[in-house]
Amino acid sequence: FDKKNIVNFKETDSELVSVEEMADRIYGPDGANGIEDLAKARKAFVDNCKYVSDSIANATGENGFSLFFDTFKFTYSTIDENNEPLTLSAWMYYSVEYNLFGANKIIDQSNIVFICPYTHTKWDECATVSDGGMERKTLLSDNLFIIPDGQGFGVNKDAPQTYLAHNLHAQQYYDCLVAADRLYREKGGKYESDWELRVVGASQGGGDALSLHKYLETHDYEYDLTAYYDSNNAKDKKIADEICKQEGVTAGT
Repeated sequence: FDKKNIVNFKETDSELVSVEEMADRIYGPDGANGIEDLAKARKAFVDNCKYVSDSIANATGENGFSLFFDTFKFTYSTIDENNEPLTLSAWMYYSVEYNLFGANKIIDQSNIVFICPYTHTKWDECATVSDGGMERKTLLSDNLFIIPDGQGFGVNKDAPQTYLAHNLHAQQYYDCLVAADRLYREKGGKYESDWELRVVGASQGGGDALSLHKYLETHDYEYDLTAYYDSNNAKDKKIADEICKQEGVTAGT
């Protein structure tokens, strides 16, 4: 993401949640809702989490840990419809290995899943009030999952709600994406080498998702790698060479 895009962010709340607790929040307690499809979805979610946990144990030879989720609420700086500074809020989670001694280690996330909220009519439907909202049903065990509240909700709940301002939302949601990525990396998080960004949305969120894709595809950025190449650390030069390789330009550019 564009390193020149200065997005200020602040963590406002965090919680460590077990697989079973997360399943309860998404689908309801096991056997309590009596809806067969929800029960199947809940079981599939728990089974997937167990599969990921077992796979990590087999790959690393480490036992005695459980899969948990670190959930965060945060605020970030962006702009409003008048191009004035604005602070909005968002919710995110990622998966961690939680061992018997209480320490946890962030799992390299497989993808970033960015959810553009559907049309909300009540302020308590937003992500930071409802812990991810209805969109939590798209949650998977080892993805960095991000969902903003949107303008007029969360920390900004008294402001006008800009339902159809898709281009404005694209800018706001891009800023949210940058803030979430930096918060995740600040915590020590990394991604799998083949990670992808998946932007998801329905209803109003569908229009916003298309606008965010367009924003990502039409904004090109320049990166100054001078500090990497001037560094005495060979690893820094390797990083710069890899960036050049990914961008299809000559090393040292």
